[in-house]
Amino acid sequence: MKGEKESRLARIRSAGDKPDLPDLIFADHLCEAMFKLSPTRSNGFSAEPTGWAEIAPFAQATGRVKNSWEAETLFEMCRSYHEENQAGKSPFRISPMERED
Repeated sequence: MKGEKESRLARIRSAGDKPDLPDLIFADHLCEAMFKLSPTRSNGFSAEPTGWAEIAPFAQATGRVKNSWEAETLFEMCRSYHEENQAGKSPFRISPMERED
């Protein structure tokens, strides 16, 4: 589409490189759920993480989130995504995959 930028992941893959991504052994369905739900929302003034008011009906309507620990994990994933997204606006920010904790 016009004006749409190619994602970093798409650029890495189109260059023939393998992206350095973490293994998602048993939580792959939660990543899919997070991006289906959208990890951030606009509150009219700025972005905020997707909260319980959106997660609970999403879980009930789709069946993608079946257990309470999955709902809590999805909530924390949205919060973490939002925090990193906001912090990532700094050009001096070290990406999460390159940090040594």
